[in-house]
Amino acid sequence: MKKLQIEARIERSERFGQALGFNGTSSFVTGDAPVPDLVDVEDLRAPVANVPDENE
Repeated sequence: MKKLQIEARIERSERFGQALGFNGTSSFVTGDAPVPDLVDVEDLRAPVANVPDENE
């Protein structure tokens, strides 16, 4: 991949993250719920538990 293509992909990812309210790395999306910023495992349990099972 050429340098300009890589830079364009990074910029697109940054804009997408900002649109979701993410300020940096260690942000997650569980189902439809964004989880911005670094959280511990206990803070991830509820959002993950609320994701519907696609097999049901």
